[in-house]
Formats: sequence, structure tokens, C-alpha cells
Amino acid sequence: MIRDPTSWALCFLSPSPRNQFHNFKSSRNILLLRLSSTKTSQICGMSVETPANKDAVPPDVRLKDPRKAFQMDAKWRGPFFFVQGADPQFGMFDGFLRGKTDPKLISWEEDIALMRIAANDLNKMTPLPAFFVICGDLVHEFDVNPLKKAQERDLLRILADIDPAIPIALIPGNHDIQNTPTALAINHFKDTFGPDYYTFDARGLRCICINSQFFKSFEATPSAEFLQLQKDFFRWFDGEIDRTAHDLRTGLIQHAVVFQHIAWFLERPDEPDDYFNVDYQIRQIYLQKLVYAGIKACFCGHYHRNGGGKAGPHGELEVVVTSAIGMTLAVGTDGQLVEGKADNPSGMRVVKVTDESITHDYFPLHEFPTEVKL
Repeated sequence: MIRDPTSWALCFLSPSPRNQFHNFKSSRNILLLRLSSTKTSQICGMSVETPANKDAVPPDVRLKDPRKAFQMDAKWRGPFFFVQGADPQFGMFDGFLRGKTDPKLISWEEDIALMRIAANDLNKMTPLPAFFVICGDLVHEFDVNPLKKAQERDLLRILADIDPAIPIALIPGNHDIQNTPTALAINHFKDTFGPDYYTFDARGLRCICINSQFFKSFEATPSAEFLQLQKDFFRWFDGEIDRTAHDLRTGLIQHAVVFQHIAWFLERPDEPDDYFNVDYQIRQIYLQKLVYAGIKACFCGHYHRNGGGKAGPHGELEVVVTSAIGMTLAVGTDGQLVEGKADNPSGMRVVKVTDESITHDYFPLHEFPTEVKL
């Protein structure tokens, strides 16, 4: 059981260097359900509601699935915007920053408060965003166990407080389904949050939501189970790219984007393999396919910092790497990953979609716009 999230001060966190991130392992349109009772606390000068009954059964976020909200919505209906976030990663402050491994000692008050500020930001926007997408690492715990389920329950409760008119698209990250996904981990994600890969059309924008763990090699000899899961995914993804290319060229949709956790690259399409990017060989194959299809942008997370660049002969495809809703990262003087500072605040990205272009800006949670002009 986590402690009361009003009992700490987010403004006065003290950073502590840890080992490199990849070396550490700690072991949806109408939603009628609302939390019946809340209380208000002050976090960095902001009023944030926290649930009074943390033992209540969490709502089913799949009721806000954008595929239900945007049925048969491929026709362009004029400019709009959506909000992209990534990595709320409940439990990261304790599990990564402080290196706690005992489930009894791990809490996620900081993570909860940041996500509540994000939800509050979304609810204040005028107009409301067409949808909200989180690109992976919803919680920190890797394994399917009571700790992971507790972190997920608290995230679900906060997602339930987001305005019911805002559909929510959730993408799996490595902490959600493990570095090398198993059927058990994927099925748990599906049961809790919805499918691990899917497509929806929103106001003329094709949104391809993918499981990027199938692009990253973490084991020299993957299991037969993983290889079959990967094969099924590639068959689906290739089909969606081909279908999207056809729909763009025939005018059935206006634009297309991809949402994923691991970025194709952090700065350059030809950069070397890194923990935070897609393996080079697969990267080159799929960047070419995405450029040829006419897909305009890929929105990613995982890096806990902002990044990205352009791919294609004329920079036709933009890869957008968005920093974290939760704990952000920076590289310390010793080369190790540490907590991000003022130059990398927790935040989200506002993405504007017009008939000709897709543009975007990253905003810190405490400076998030309440009004978006298109």
C-alpha cells in the first residue's frame, strides 16, 4: 500500500546518481465511472485532487479507447490538436533514482502527483484536445506481480479523472511488457489497458499505434514464442503501412502518424545502436517504408528527454522524441544517468494538425497552455 501522496513535497527532490538506466531492473470515448470522493492538495503551488479512497476498484480505461470514439472518422474535418505524453512510469523515482528493490519500501507519490498535474492540465484546455496519447512506460515495475498491479491501479484512477470527452490512447513500453515481451506480459497489458498495437482514424488523421519492443534485440537467442509474436506484429504493421500509403494517395485520409515507445533514432537516422533507439538494421528498413508511404511523423518516448530529427531524402518524415510526464533524465558529469533538471522539466507535447502540416511544441507541466489557437 502506498503512502498518502499529499505527504511529500515535489519541489524539493534531491537528485542522486544511479547506474545507467539500461543496467537497472527493479525486479478510453465515454467514461461514466468517476471517483466518488476526492481531496485537494497543494503541489508546487498547484491544486491537485487526489482520491480519498485508494482501495476503490479502478475504472476500465479501455472504455476511453479512441477506436470507439473515432469510428469511421477518416474524413478530414478541419484543423485540430491532440496531446502526446510519455513515461509517467509510476515507481521510477524510488525504483531507479533511489535504487529501491524491496516492494514493501517502493512508493510512487512523486509519480502520482506529476500525472495528476498532467490530468489537470488536460482538463483545463480550451478547446479540449481531440485525444490524449501516452507513448509507453505507464509504470516502472517490469514483472507481472502485485507491485506492478498496484502501480497500474493508481494510474487508472488518475486517467479516470481526465475529462470523459478526451479519448485516451495507450502504447506499451518496455517496463509495461518487458524488454523482450512474453505472451504473459502482453496479455496482462491487454487485460489492463487494451491492445498492444492497433490503428484508429481521428478527424482525418491515421494513427498507427505500435509495439516497438519487437524492434529491439535484447536476447541473443529469442524464444520461439517471441519470434511468433514478432512475426505476427510485422505482418500487421507492414499491412497497415501499405493500407495507409493507399489511403493517403487516394485522399481517404489527410495525414498519418505513428505512436511508439522506443524512437527510431534520437538525433540522426544513421546514428549507432543505443539502448534508447531502434536497432540500426530494422530502423533503416522501416524508415524507408514509412517515408515511401507518406507518413509525416513518429511520436515516441522512452528517452526521458526531448530529441528527434528528420528522415528521408527531403526530410519528409519527422521523428519526435518527447520527454517524460514523470521523472526526466540527464547525463551526469560521470556519464551516468541522473534525474533531469530545470532544462528538462516533466511535460507533454501539444500537436497541431492542419490541412497542410503537423506542428508541435513541448510544454512543462507547470507551464502548460490552457488555450490552443489553430
